[in-house]
Amino acid sequence: KGWVWAQGSNEKYNSKDSTNQNASFVMTGGKFKIGPLTPLAWVIGVRFNGKMFAFRTTDFDKVQINCLSYEKKRIEIIASSLLKTKRLKIELEAPVNSFGPSIFVPSKEGWSNTPGCLESYTANAKLKYYERKHMLKNWSEVFDVEIPLSAMEF
Repeated sequence: KGWVWAQGSNEKYNSKDSTNQNASFVMTGGKFKIGPLTPLAWVIGVRFNGKMFAFRTTDFDKVQINCLSYEKKRIEIIASSLLKTKRLKIELEAPVNSFGPSIFVPSKEGWSNTPGCLESYTANAKLKYYERKHMLKNWSEVFDVEIPLSAMEF
């Protein structure tokens, strides 16, 4: 089956309003075989200034895939909470030439790098997080942060 994985962190101080914008994230998503089923599952965790936000399709959160391009080395998703009160937009992109050789992964025949997976450690991640009181209210932006030098794997 196939998956994507990414993670990154930054430590940033905003001198304009004297605030920290420390952020980190980890995400994985793909088709995972569970008995006779192969659902598309996602787990996403974000920390921003000491607060944690999580989205999991196993908890009935929704992940909308806007772009998942192996060729362009680009991922764009929007995760929404079950009650539609929290939303996270993630955009990831890495230079095509920043990916190393294919890495060995487990397969039915044992460990193999055909097709294996590819990793970059120079992806740029953009995260925008929104909240609202309930689904009939307008979204309020909580943070908009960029995390350079993130890891990304196809």
